[in-house]
Amino acid sequence: MKKIILVILTLLFCEFSFSQNNKINQFIGVWEFVPPKEGYDSFWIIFKDNKSIDITFWLESKKASIYNEPYSYYGFWDASPYDTRPKHLKDLKTTGKYVLFYDDLIENDKSDNKIGYDKFGNLYKPTRSCDWSINDELPEGLPPTTINFNFGKDPDVYKKIDRIPDYVLLALKENKKHWQKYLSFMEHGERKITLLKSFICSEPNKPTQMYLLKGDEVEILETQDDWLKIRYYGSKTIEGWIRKTDVE
Repeated sequence: MKKIILVILTLLFCEFSFSQNNKINQFIGVWEFVPPKEGYDSFWIIFKDNKSIDITFWLESKKASIYNEPYSYYGFWDASPYDTRPKHLKDLKTTGKYVLFYDDLIENDKSDNKIGYDKFGNLYKPTRSCDWSINDELPEGLPPTTINFNFGKDPDVYKKIDRIPDYVLLALKENKKHWQKYLSFMEHGERKITLLKSFICSEPNKPTQMYLLKGDEVEILETQDDWLKIRYYGSKTIEGWIRKTDVE
């Protein structure tokens, strides 16, 4: 019995140690740039596994765009990337002193000074790299709330939020190419309603009084058996569930 308890405690300790050292897991989610003063354009980073995209909402034009092409790979490294750097995705670490970003897919660049990554997972010069810190002064088990990217004199501070604001997604939706990049990165689809009237459920089999009309476009967030979790961008943004048979 003592041996069994010892094994369980050892496994729990190993799992706790791994989760503490795996900073990629702590990065996953949506992070919003905290500007040092008013007048800045707004920025968000979505981290997903070892990939990320950067979304900008331009203050003057009220338009939105995605910086990465089509997304970034990121990971960690202990040595300065000016001295040595990873050659392949599998070489990137789950934690380290520096965070490295590879922002663009290289397709036809034959130069010796390539920046980004190729379709085989080979890594060249990182587009961005910096040392960083994460605010973990929280009770055990809670996610971190801020990341500081130290690119220069003052750090770029990002705070963790639940999701990208609706007004940013609506602006991004107007930029068709970048909207498709966002959907692809999030692994979301987009479909049109085919019924004359499709009632929205708060959860499967729990209808509300809200409905969509034939031709309305919805973002597919999740699939569950015969149901789709959707987001509709209209005069207000609505989330809910509809039947798979309600869309084309």
